[in-house]
Parts: sequence; structure tokens; C-alpha cells
Amino acid sequence: MTRAAECLNITPASLSLQMKQLEDSVGARLFLRHSRGVTATDKGAVFFEHAQDILQRVADLERMIVDGGLAAPKTLRVGAVPAVTRMLGIEAISAAAQTLKGTTLLLSEGWSFELLEQLAARTLDFVIAYDLKPDNDIDVVTFFDDEFMFICHPARYPAGQPLKLSEAMASDLVFYGRNSVSWRAVQDTTTAQAIPLPGYMEVQSIAVWRGLLCRGLGTTIAPFASVRNEVLRGELAAHRLVDAPICRSICMAAHHETLALGREIGFVDLISDLMEKIKPAFSIAEGLAD
Repeated sequence: MTRAAECLNITPASLSLQMKQLEDSVGARLFLRHSRGVTATDKGAVFFEHAQDILQRVADLERMIVDGGLAAPKTLRVGAVPAVTRMLGIEAISAAAQTLKGTTLLLSEGWSFELLEQLAARTLDFVIAYDLKPDNDIDVVTFFDDEFMFICHPARYPAGQPLKLSEAMASDLVFYGRNSVSWRAVQDTTTAQAIPLPGYMEVQSIAVWRGLLCRGLGTTIAPFASVRNEVLRGELAAHRLVDAPICRSICMAAHHETLALGREIGFVDLISDLMEKIKPAFSIAEGLAD
């Protein structure tokens, strides 16, 4: 404490008082004071680690501003749900490499709640998923609404024939886990429409899920983007739900300062432009016409 006070050019008593005020402010004991000096508590060690990160971020921001504008970071950590990574992943990584010189896009895939937890912990910089909401220091950019379709083997129903939601519910549905946006969207819609959700199959592998569908061993309701390639190859058929359409907004979320940086370096515009270009690919009508 004495050496720290000397470095700060203040008295040890003044520094000790400031540390006591810091503990009162955060509502936790940060230091253990004993005859040999002062050591950090477990909470103090965590506080110190986060304080170092905050100070480093402030220093980086000041340096970038002094150097004449914000520069793209070396890495951008982006998490997205499966339907989005399938349609956007390769294009986003390629565009980032060409547009954001010196920046590597690290793209990971997961459930929405997992990605949001990582965003809150700042192990992800951006999250692209469905129906994201602003929260505290999290901002959200909304791109467009994605339509969910009834998906099955082409032999099950005539191509292009729309279905009622009750008809879809009566089929042998299979979902990619209860944490998937498809399961949650179907559950919300059937509850609102008072339509019973009978027996269904649940798998935890996207490969198995698609395999069951392509072999005619199940049907599903999912974003068209998640099976677009299979539909265009004729392996699967997609049908609109005419009486109770299911749509969810594709959004991108980030902390205030991260989103501001993303706008400054052009990353937000990059993703927005890609979304605008591939938007027809998320639509069954235009997708099948390609």
C-alpha cells in the first residue's frame, strides 16, 4: 500500500481511505489487512482482473482516437444461431477479410440463450439470432422477418401446397432440441392458437435432424434458411402455413460501445449489406425461383 501510494504521489492514509470507499461502493470486501500488509480477497482478485480489462479498453480507445480514428480490431467474435450461420457464415467471413483489412472474424454457432450469456460475459462481441431485445447496455439492430415453413420429404405432400397449422401438427414432427428457435416458435404459436401439440421427436444433432427429414422419417417446422439447399436440390419440400404464419425477426445484438465501434469500422454496414443481399434466399418464393 505504501509503494502504491508513492507511485500515485499521495499519502498511504489517503490511499487506504480511497480503498475503503471503493469497498463500500462495490459492497464487498476486496482486501485482507494484516500485520504483513494487504492482500486481495477472492472478490478483490476478480475485481482487479476486470479493472485491468476496463483500463486497457480505455487506453486502447484513447490510442485509436489519438491516432486519427478508430481502427478495426484484430479479431471480431461473432456468435449466430444455426439457420443464420448456414446462410451467412461463409459470406460474412469472406467479406470481413476483404473489407476489414487485418481483422479476423471468429464465427461460432449456438443456441440464442447460450450466445447471449457469452455476449453478457463479453466473450462474444456480436450475436446474430432471432427476436433479440435491447437490455441495459445491449443494443439491437433488426434486419428482417424470416418466415418459418412446414418442411418434409417431397413425397409426403404435393409440391407448393400450403398447409394449415393443425395439419402440420398432426404429422410426425421432429425438432432440433427444445432450445431451438423452431421449437419455441411452434410452442408459442400453438399455445396462442389453442392447437394441441401431439407427440413429436427431439434430436440434438443437426445432421441427424436433416437426415430424418430427407429420408422421409419425420417432418418439421423451421426457418426456410435452415434447409434451403436441400429444398433447391429436391431432397426436401417447403410449404407455407396459411392460417397461422410464423415469423421471427433476425437481429444483431452488441454492447453499446461495441456496436458503436462496429458502426465506425464498417462491420455493421457489412452485415446489413449481406443480409439485404441474401434476404431473398430466406424467402421460399424467391428462393425456389433462383
